[in-house]
Parts: sequence; C-alpha cells; structure tokens
Amino acid sequence: HQENIDGMLLSRRVLRATKILLERDPSMLLKHSLLTGCSPLHAALRNFGDCLPLITVLTSRPESKTLLAHRNRFGDLPIHVACSVGVPFEVLKLVVECTMAVAQPSNLETAFLTHPLLWSSNHSGYTPVDLEWVRHIEGGQGFFSPRAFYPLDPSGVRKHCFKQDDYYQTLLRDAVMSILGKNGESLTKSQVDRQGQVENMFGSLLDRICLLVTASACAIPTISSPTLLHNICKLSVQRGPHFPRPLVDLFLWLHRGQVLVKDQHGMLPLHYAIHRPTIPTNTVGDNAKSGPRAWKEHVLRLLELEPESARIPNQDGRLPLHILLDSVVTTA
Repeated sequence: HQENIDGMLLSRRVLRATKILLERDPSMLLKHSLLTGCSPLHAALRNFGDCLPLITVLTSRPESKTLLAHRNRFGDLPIHVACSVGVPFEVLKLVVECTMAVAQPSNLETAFLTHPLLWSSNHSGYTPVDLEWVRHIEGGQGFFSPRAFYPLDPSGVRKHCFKQDDYYQTLLRDAVMSILGKNGESLTKSQVDRQGQVENMFGSLLDRICLLVTASACAIPTISSPTLLHNICKLSVQRGPHFPRPLVDLFLWLHRGQVLVKDQHGMLPLHYAIHRPTIPTNTVGDNAKSGPRAWKEHVLRLLELEPESARIPNQDGRLPLHILLDSVVTTA
C-alpha cells in the first residue's frame, strides 16, 4: 500500500515538473535520446505509463503528431512501448486514438488499407498486438510493469530481452488449444459459456487486442470499421505483419456467426483474408511477414466453416476469386 502511495506521489511530481519544463521550452518534447532514440513520450510510457494525466499532457500538444510517428532505435513507436509495458486500458485507448489521427487521408477508394502505424512491426518483428500477448504470457496479466530495453548485445545495439518467438508461440497455441480442444472445436456451445472460458484464460487481454484490431484495420479514422472478424481477416493477409494464427482460431471460434456477414462494402471476412497486398520495400520488422502456409490454413479454415462464402460477391460483384487473382504481390 505504501509503495502505491509513493508511486502516486512520484507521478504527481513528475507531472508538475513536466508541465513547468514544457511551458518554458516546448521544443524539449521533440528531443530524442542519442543512445536509444527514445522521445519523452517513449520514456513516459515506459516509466509512468499508468499516469493518464501525464500521457494526456504529452499527447495533447501540437508536437504530439511528430512524437506518435517517431520510432526509436528498436523500431518502436510509442504504441509499441505502451503495449510492451501494459499501460492501463484508458491510457492505451488514448495512445491508440492519437496514433490513428496521425494517418493521412489518402487512397480512400480501397477497403483493404490498414493503419500504417498501428499495424506495423518494430525491429524485433513484433506488432502492438504481439507485444500485448507476449506481455500477458510473461506474467503482466493486465498490470502496468515498467520495462527497460536492455541488455546490450555484442554489437552495442540494445534489443528487447523477451525475443523468444518459438517459446511464446508454443505457449500461446497451448493456451488457445486448452479452450478449443484437440480438434479445434470445444464441446462448449453457448456464447455465454465461450466468453466465460476465454475470460478465465485471457482476462482483459482480448479487450485490449480488440481495441488494437479495430483501430489497426481502419486506415483512415473517419471510415467506419467492419465487424471484428472482418478486421481480423484484414490483418491476416499473406504478406506483411500477420495476426497470430492461434488468436485467429480463437476469434473464429468466438465469432463464427460473422463468417457470412457482409460489411458496408458488401465484403465477407473471406474477401479480406484472401487479399494479397503489395508490401513496401522499407517495411519495418520485415521478419514479421507470414509465410504462405499460415495464410493458406486461415483461408481454408474460413472455407471449411462456410463453403458458400466462396460463391458470394461483394457489392461490386467481385467474388473472393476475383480479389485473389487481381491482387499484386511484390518480391522486393
């Protein structure tokens, strides 16, 4: 209890000092660490991410758009740091909303765009969604846990100390399979029971992931988002940062009824999943690209659940097959 009181007092002192310093010299907000490349917002989220007033001060200033799009030496945007340390939901929501506003309204004619910042990887290959479930597995369980970007490797470049892909992937897959069962379909049928099972296993993690998914699948803030399953399929394309396959299976199990639901573009989840986008050659976290096997399994799973979806056109009369054959893939 005393530790919590001391933490609150420290946060208040830091908040007051931050306001005074920025009033005297607002340009301080744009200064970055020469060693790590971290901005003041990176540092605030990492060390005082549970202090909503402080993060509000830093994100509400005119310079905040520059900060929210700035990557440190590890490729982390502020949203990556927020997810890595597990900031409270209200702070996460604020950072997500501010990061969404940074996107420029372009290419409004396509429904396939994803947010260029929220759905991007750091240099370790992790998206904000990845960092959320990795932190959960590490034992954060929804509690704020300040973390530093240590230690140094022999080359002198600081790396995330939790980069253990196979280990985390196995734990995530085992956690999901404990709910779905060996055949991928639990005996539990009612939606209430399903939600209860998931809440017992994942707690608030899925609420946080749903927030990130909805924002990441909406490239332009003013465009309304489709259903959750549409969004997940939009983030599960063949190339680019990929939504974790175990979580795809979990959401398909939770929201199977959405497989044949059309969004505002007349698109089914399959229309989005089968799309193969062109990926810029400068994509951060290039090792986050998924292989064709995971993408193929995801598409086949959608077809297995509802074979009829392959024969349903969108509002432009395009079948999933048209979208597949029209998609352009680069190998650069």
